[in-house]
Amino acid sequence: MRRYHRGKADVTGFLVAEKAVGGDRAAALETLRWAQQIGVPHVLIADALADAVRTVARVSAAGRGNPNQLAGELGMPPWKIRKAQGQTRGWSAGGLAEAMRTVARVNAEVKGAAADPDYALERAVLDVIGAKESR
Repeated sequence: MRRYHRGKADVTGFLVAEKAVGGDRAAALETLRWAQQIGVPHVLIADALADAVRTVARVSAAGRGNPNQLAGELGMPPWKIRKAQGQTRGWSAGGLAEAMRTVARVNAEVKGAAADPDYALERAVLDVIGAKESR
């Protein structure tokens, strides 16, 4: 059992979000379940998912410019812009709008609107991935 759990303590909401906006269904669900297993608060996972979707949307709207030049305009560090530029591939404007609605919904759900916040997060991760696939 000890070997099974080793190395998973570093799972965060940001890692879940990264896998979800990247469209990696299996990795996103696995990472989400690990985060839930080690007790990452639901709100932190939902906030990380919302931040990732917003970042991809903002960077996508800004275009493919130089991350160092876009940093001031977008109010983000260049490394975050560089990372988001890689994540924007495969997203449509409609898909991003759908993902924004999803993260707004899950934010309310993990703060008490849902009976089961674990299920709400899983559904949100799948809905974000589905939004990316809905080009």
